[in-house]
Amino acid sequence: PPRAVVPPLREPGGSPPAAAMADPAIELGTPALAMANAGANAGGNAAPKAGASAGATTDASSFGASPGAITSATGAGTTTISNPTAKPVGGASPAAAAAATALDRDYRYRLARKNVHVAFANLGQAFQRMMLEPKSAQKFVPELNDLLVRSHVLASQITVAAPLLRTSAQRADNVSLQPLQRALSAVRDNLTEAEAGSAPPADQAEQIKQLSRELDAMVVGTEKSPDHSADAVHDMKLLAHQCKQMLTASAQIRKDASVIRLPDE
Repeated sequence: PPRAVVPPLREPGGSPPAAAMADPAIELGTPALAMANAGANAGGNAAPKAGASAGATTDASSFGASPGAITSATGAGTTTISNPTAKPVGGASPAAAAAATALDRDYRYRLARKNVHVAFANLGQAFQRMMLEPKSAQKFVPELNDLLVRSHVLASQITVAAPLLRTSAQRADNVSLQPLQRALSAVRDNLTEAEAGSAPPADQAEQIKQLSRELDAMVVGTEKSPDHSADAVHDMKLLAHQCKQMLTASAQIRKDASVIRLPDE
């Protein structure tokens, strides 16, 4: 029988997410999407610690890092997909190829986002079940609660930063985005170490301050550039602010995850 064709999901009145529309040739896509990879890992990492089996991992490449990327999510109640980037038929125009790639990424992005929400729900339910247990059976309540809250906050910040990343990458002709890449890489590293249960370094606060100063310098460079409009400067300020917030949230997630030590079943 013919294969069923499932159209990509799209919210009414909405536009494709920035990650789905990102140009694979833009180097900003890799570290930017590593951030999303880390954000999804944060939601899935806490669940096993709270007794839930939920987990979610979004491959950075699924947001535009490479055309052959794969988005995966594993855990109770989540979906696993291994769908290579759609390839247009031979002779298709470059515009058609770009549209097919964008639609495929849009679909995989939305699927990964759904799996992250499922992981959050599983973690929240596991935490509630633990709170119904006797006090003697409750473990690391403040840390688990903060981990749940910070994961939600980080996911929201990633959602806000996605369109800003796209517009900034398109406009950044005379302004270096290296501070932005370093900040997003730091977020990814914090969440990777949080998954491993590694404690934050003693100088992490100073590292965050240094990255924040570099982001501020990037904003100043954008303001001084004659090629950037007022809207571009405003978007860069918002993006720098979101990156600072993500640095703080990821550092706190790493701190909480390093403390939590639940007994083995």
